[in-house]
Amino acid sequence: MKSMNRLIVSIDPSRMENPDLDIRYDLFDYLDELFPDMLQDGGYDYAGPQPLLLIFLEISQESPHLQLDSLLEAIQSYQRFGADFKNVIQVFIDSVDSDPVYSYPDS
Repeated sequence: MKSMNRLIVSIDPSRMENPDLDIRYDLFDYLDELFPDMLQDGGYDYAGPQPLLLIFLEISQESPHLQLDSLLEAIQSYQRFGADFKNVIQVFIDSVDSDPVYSYPDS
């Protein structure tokens, strides 16, 4: 069995043009097509007063760093729901209490 790390995509729906809860499934499907056998769906949750949607992706520790960089790039370029996705997300590794590996620009 492969060892896994968790990648957490935090989505602020108040920044989205068209917030759609199907994003919690579609984002995983999109990434799984690009990176077969690298990810497992880790579920989703809500956090905070807004609330933020948290999507959990389990990633193989054996994945080369270059693939992780490509995964982050793919998440930032995801635009299936008409929003500029990189401006609605923060991405964390393992815990939302850590510093994000990607954070939307404050405007």
